[in-house]
Amino acid sequence: MKKSEYFVFNLLNYLEDKLEPELFNKVRTYIKDDTIENAEKMTQADRVLNHLKEHGSITNMQCHLLYGIRHCPSVIRNIKRKLLLQGSSFYIDTEQKNGCDRYGNNTRWLKYILKDKNNEQK
Repeated sequence: MKKSEYFVFNLLNYLEDKLEPELFNKVRTYIKDDTIENAEKMTQADRVLNHLKEHGSITNMQCHLLYGIRHCPSVIRNIKRKLLLQGSSFYIDTEQKNGCDRYGNNTRWLKYILKDKNNEQK
């Protein structure tokens, strides 16, 4: 079993007890469908950039659950630097989201969104 398969297996075992069955099935499908071929050979920045290109956005929690990344802001910073150095027309914007934690307390988090400078309306 590859390290990435082992990680997904353990993550799903952990989540199965924590989530309602319907939500768990959605998460399981999402995680298995979103597995990147040869991801263990990629850098964290490459994995996240792939995700951004495919899905358009990512949150810190998604980085952690899907790719095992504990500090998403540093990975996003590396991607921003890489895009800038490449002279890419893409950039990463942030959007603040509001919600509740598991205890009902108000909380905020950032959603990182991949945008194209050429496709923006002026």
